[in-house]
Amino acid sequence: MKMLKLTSLVIIISCIFFSCKKSEPIKSPEGQTAASKALLEKLIEYGFKKDRIQDLGKYYVVGDLLFNKELTDMKKLEAYYSKKNVQTEQTATYNLISGARADNIKFSVAHVSDFYWQQAIYAAFTSWAGVHNSKINFHDVISVDKENYADIIFKSDEGSLPSNVIAAAEFPTTNGAPGFQVLINYDFNSGNISNESKRYNMAHEIGHCLGLRHTNWQSMGEPVNPYGANQIPGTPSSDINSVMNGGTALFSWNGFSQYDTIAVNYLYPFGTYDKWITAPGTKYTYTNYVTLYNDNDLLEVRWDKNLVSTTTVTIEFYQYGVKKGNFATSVPNTGSYARNRVFMRNTFHSGSSYNYENICQIKIIADSSPSVTDITSSFTIFYND
Repeated sequence: MKMLKLTSLVIIISCIFFSCKKSEPIKSPEGQTAASKALLEKLIEYGFKKDRIQDLGKYYVVGDLLFNKELTDMKKLEAYYSKKNVQTEQTATYNLISGARADNIKFSVAHVSDFYWQQAIYAAFTSWAGVHNSKINFHDVISVDKENYADIIFKSDEGSLPSNVIAAAEFPTTNGAPGFQVLINYDFNSGNISNESKRYNMAHEIGHCLGLRHTNWQSMGEPVNPYGANQIPGTPSSDINSVMNGGTALFSWNGFSQYDTIAVNYLYPFGTYDKWITAPGTKYTYTNYVTLYNDNDLLEVRWDKNLVSTTTVTIEFYQYGVKKGNFATSVPNTGSYARNRVFMRNTFHSGSSYNYENICQIKIIADSSPSVTDITSSFTIFYND
């Protein structure tokens, strides 16, 4: 397994049949901005063949790499390409999604109009969340007007991708955020894509958002840089069963390979206190929610009482990443505590007209050592008012 990361750089899955669209050389430089001209000159300077650089308006395309004309960080580009003596084996890039974000990656499918693509996205996230011993976790931002809280947005490419490209995904940014968006080409192969192929491709693209590189990047002729190549222990130099192989757009979902799992476990392992809270906010499975339909329904917080040595704990309630108040204070370290629907509605609902609370989190703090904490992944509370 390999990893890629660079702000404003996108990698795309190419169709197995690369001959279905000929490469078109760059267009006339007329109308180029200073930024796009400088980027073009740098790409040529770094060894990309001029006749292989395509102009897609907003991006330059080289093989299956997209470079944003206006937003590519030139200093970062130069820094990556200037690195020497980098290993060309099973690898990871220089940056990863930060620990605070890896177990609470939020996504939105509000702009995906096709039901079966939506289902493929949900299924792909469920599969990633289910990787054993990896902390990565996800939550669906169900409110369209709150989409700005999403870390990954899925949408139509609106005709911007080449006809032989099924989808495109951005890579994690240099500040540790996941890749921001995934573009879907509804017209790929005249739309004749099986549901299992859709799931496969969405799992692949999510992998790019997490920072995973094409496993077969060497055989595809992709350069070591600008992404970096730090070897991941326990993985081989190639893996024909990896979901991250490029040139596989018509493949069907068949699960992750052994080495896919090893790589993700190595890159996103659990920390000491990441499993202190056990509920709510469990691993993503389509339904990360709590229902409080009746006044005696409870939101129960559960934790491992033996993990941290403390007599009491404080439990806080967060929404949209901001503390809204205390769920409870000076709670005996018994491993569970609950509040009913009346308390939750009166304390945290804030007069909203919604019958749900989205992107909620629970945080636990050891009273004997306040620096020891754990916070859940996001979940949704439904009140059914």
